[in-house]
Parts: sequence; structure tokens; C-alpha cells
Amino acid sequence: MFIQIAIFAGLTAGCGNQPKSGPVAENAVATEPEHRTVEFTEKSASDLSRRETQWQEDGWALNSLSARLPQQDGTLHRRAELTRRLNHIASMQYDDRRISRIVIGETTEDELIEWFSNPDSRAWAVNGRMGLTWSFPTTSASSTNSSGVLKVWLGDGRVESYEANRTKTATAEDPKKSGVQYDDRVISKIGRGETSEAQLLEWFGRPIRRQTRPDHRTQLSWEFASKSAEGLRPAGTLEVSLASDGKVDAYAARRAEN
Repeated sequence: MFIQIAIFAGLTAGCGNQPKSGPVAENAVATEPEHRTVEFTEKSASDLSRRETQWQEDGWALNSLSARLPQQDGTLHRRAELTRRLNHIASMQYDDRRISRIVIGETTEDELIEWFSNPDSRAWAVNGRMGLTWSFPTTSASSTNSSGVLKVWLGDGRVESYEANRTKTATAEDPKKSGVQYDDRVISKIGRGETSEAQLLEWFGRPIRRQTRPDHRTQLSWEFASKSAEGLRPAGTLEVSLASDGKVDAYAARRAEN
């Protein structure tokens, strides 16, 4: 009797002008935003501001933030509720701001996957190091080229070294990211043992290439362009070496030959 009722119900559900709920339900699932709860220790007002900026860069919207909860050890704990669209990672482009978060000896594979999604390739080397590679899409919907590549080497589950570079194809498609004009007057401001990465970013914008080694030394590269009737033309290059304390210890700049 139960089977007959079930069959009859199934048949009647398909009769008449019943709404087609199948595709609608599928679309509803596809557009359902991703939710995340983050519990953290607030070290300072600037720490919270840094977190909010990072969440925004990663596409997260802050829905709610708890009051400060004092702990017995004197720290302040807070809880944030975040949401973002599911296709945010799929549309992620090369972003030096996000890549510069990677810290040698600290950043884990789980954090890398959270920031950049699953890698495009991975390889286990004979020396026991794990290599992960990401290729990012361009800003152009019609282009199949990548906007940049990130390669990371892990040891014991943490980053040992990495290198990243923005492609010339991406720069040509987005001239605004090609950098500032080559200006020797600005380059001459760079001081050995004095100039920091933050100052370099202020003067020259985001680098087209960065590489950090196991000894915490970082190499940054800029390629400058100038506008002409034929489009963008190379104007010069700047290569900077940062010591483990984040200060410049060497650099080389060269104006392009016209």
C-alpha cells in the first residue's frame, strides 16, 4: 500500500502546471555564499585594521564582529562572521599584496590553499621538499594567458622559499599596472641599510617579480614603461635586494635604450 501511494504521488507531482523547481534549486546552491567564522586574538587596533584589509582583499565581507572578550592571560579574543561568493577564488588574478603575506618558516600549506585555492601542480622532490605552483587568470575574459605564476617550496609543511612573477601579457592588457615612469631622481633616494620595502612600494608601486629565499633575503623587480604612439614601450628596470631585516642592501637600475 505504501509503495502504491508513493508511486501515485510521484505521478501526480509531474502533472499540471507545477513549477520546475529542479534548476532553481541547483542555481540556489550555486549562488549560496561561502560562510566562515574566525576567532582571533586582537593585539592592537592596527592589528584589527590589518585583518579587515586582508579579508577585503580575499573577497570576504564582514557581517558581524563580537565585543572584546578578556581572557585570563590578559589577551582580548574576538569572533568575526564572514561571507563571500563561491566563485571568488576562481576569478582571482595575480596580486602581489596577497603573495607578500607569505612568511618563510611560518606560512603553511593550508594557509596557501586558503589564500590561492588548490595549486595547479605539485611535485615531491628527491630532497624531500614539496613544490606547489599556481597560475592566475588575466583580466581579459577572451584571453587564455595567465596574469602571473607563483611557485612555492615547502619543508616540513611550511614555506622554505618562493618566487612569483607577473607576466608581460598581463601588463600589456592592463597598462595601469605597468608601473610608474623610470625616474633616476626617485631611484637615487634608495639608501643601503635604510630604505624599506614599504618605501619602495610607495615610490614604485607593486613589483612585477618577487623571490624570497630560505635565508629570508628577498629580491624585488620592477619593469617601467612609457607611453608612445605605438603603445607601451620599455623604459627601464630596477632590481632590489632586501636583507633579512627588510632593508635594502643592494640594487641595480638601468634605463632602456631608445
